[in-house]
Amino acid sequence: MKTIGFPILGTFAILMINISLHHRFAFWLASLFAAFPLLLFSQEDIQMHEGEIPQTGENTQKEKASPDSAYVRYFYPDTQGSYKLNPVASASLYHLQDYDAIQQPNSMYANLGNTGSACLPLIFSLNTIPSFDIWLKSFKPYELSFDSNKFYISDSPYTRLNYMMGSAKEQRLEVIHSQQIRKGFSLGVNARFANAPGIYERQRTYYTGMTANVCYKTPGNRYGVLATYLNDRFKVYENGGLKYDSVFTDDVESKRKAILMNYDDAMNRHKTSGFMVQQYVNLQKTKLRETDSLGQPVKTRRFDAGRFVHTFRYYRSSAVFENLANDTIILPSTVLISKQIFDTSALVHFENSFVYSNIEPDTSSKVFPLQYTFGIRQQHDRLFNDTASRTFNHIVPFGTLRGIIAGKTFFTASGRIFLGDYNNGDFDLSGEFYQFIGKKNEYRLWVAASNGLIHPDYYYQHYVSAGYYWNNDFKAQGYQTGTAGIDIKGIILAASISRISNFVYLDKKSLPAQLTDGIGILSFNVNKDFRLGRWIIGGFGTWQQVTDESVLTLPSITARLTICYNINLFRNVLKTQAGINVLYNSSYYANAYNPAIRSFYLQDQEKFGNYPYGDVFLNFKVKRARIFVKYQHANAGLLGYTYMMVPGYPQVDAAFKFGVNWVFFD
Repeated sequence: MKTIGFPILGTFAILMINISLHHRFAFWLASLFAAFPLLLFSQEDIQMHEGEIPQTGENTQKEKASPDSAYVRYFYPDTQGSYKLNPVASASLYHLQDYDAIQQPNSMYANLGNTGSACLPLIFSLNTIPSFDIWLKSFKPYELSFDSNKFYISDSPYTRLNYMMGSAKEQRLEVIHSQQIRKGFSLGVNARFANAPGIYERQRTYYTGMTANVCYKTPGNRYGVLATYLNDRFKVYENGGLKYDSVFTDDVESKRKAILMNYDDAMNRHKTSGFMVQQYVNLQKTKLRETDSLGQPVKTRRFDAGRFVHTFRYYRSSAVFENLANDTIILPSTVLISKQIFDTSALVHFENSFVYSNIEPDTSSKVFPLQYTFGIRQQHDRLFNDTASRTFNHIVPFGTLRGIIAGKTFFTASGRIFLGDYNNGDFDLSGEFYQFIGKKNEYRLWVAASNGLIHPDYYYQHYVSAGYYWNNDFKAQGYQTGTAGIDIKGIILAASISRISNFVYLDKKSLPAQLTDGIGILSFNVNKDFRLGRWIIGGFGTWQQVTDESVLTLPSITARLTICYNINLFRNVLKTQAGINVLYNSSYYANAYNPAIRSFYLQDQEKFGNYPYGDVFLNFKVKRARIFVKYQHANAGLLGYTYMMVPGYPQVDAAFKFGVNWVFFD
């Protein structure tokens, strides 16, 4: 009884939640999913696999784990139970200063000039996952989610503190702790707090949140269960941007707090809470042979019968836009005079998925000539506001095949289809081939393609608020994409082309519209980090072109360059890295921002861009502590006052930032 306590409790909780849905089919399907792991409990569970330590640019070879972090690993949960364990590398100083979620390597965003504000990617990426989100993806990089949640595995207690402080009382604190209570049973927590008041009036962003994890495996590795509780919330003060842009561009007023803004008392608030439970069991015992370079056992069986995985997710997400002032509020499509606004909406999401899979994290190991995943997902979404609500139910069959065609030729093929309510008929079919070249696989070629159909986010179809109302009947969007690339010893060159029919967007009045003709996007990308002695030169660049810029605007060129120099001081006790970082995008009609609907929309009045943002930084490492000092936007004012990425919202002026990353193993 002791060994099956966890699956019984987990199954019972899942059944009770599904009963509350008052939906017979959902209850039956969830019960079936929850029962399978109990029927298969006597079998062997999967082994967690080690991943390669990622390249940091400080070494052209695979970085070896330091003694402090040699026994700390983390993995992300996935619906197929294929957990790739990644070593925690605590020695790297490269990109330590890039603490902001939108400053990560190989990404470029436009934001409102303050950490945590609404942001928009500058490099096109097609979203092919249907969504009932109560707003678009303007704050996604800062939100906690089940998919981005890390499970840490460590033989000893592991704690990491990340602290950052900057000008205008900006602060950020993250606490990560993981501990093995007994063999096979681990607990973990990730808590974060961030407060960025900004340098303009009512520009503050405030984030709090946490995830709590439980990971359990039976002593014989026969069964495993993961569980996560998530709670995330934030408040974003909305000032509506500059009332008069010329006050900034002509440098009329140097005191930023004295510059007039459009909104005096507006705010967006968001809250998400929920939990995830995943349980899995393998159909075969695992055969092991010699260990790898990190001392971990390696599988040798050429075919694995696979595992059954059941995943349950629940979350409730709510959003509020409020304006408590009685002043006139001017919106792109309407004028509200002397009227207070308090718009609320919420989304409740239940999800069950049942998967049979033998997918492993790394196909290139040649352990399995053929791998597969077959599954079905049940989704229940309820979207409601002050006046109405609507419920959506979908069943989503999906599958993946991947394996080896020849000694160095690999393939992956996957597909899914939505059956049910709003997204009925949506599908995605995709495939990829990649070829290794060279005796040591130092070159890699790949070709990928996808074809699908997806309805616009329900947000575009129906929306009700104090300032906006629309009820559309848009067609599903069709898409075809193709990508080809080559990796030459870490130099990655890639090209992609996409075509979208019935493209949906927000027009110049920030109202949804649909393009009847097709639209095409072509892009070329290059990415590489070089090490030349003590120097590191890294960066990426993207060129992209759109066939119809009246509905989709993107900068033709986006680029990031990092140059730094490494030196060890005081008999190698103090590791030091000094460098510069530059971000750039070409001039284009940047999208404007509408706080009332938390979304970006088209404008064609003024171009923005053609401006380099330069940072100067110093990174240090002393034992287990890593420290950075950064002078952000060091060139502010030297090239004029044109540094806006969104109309009406200047980027931050020059400012010092300081941060500490400290690891404890006791």
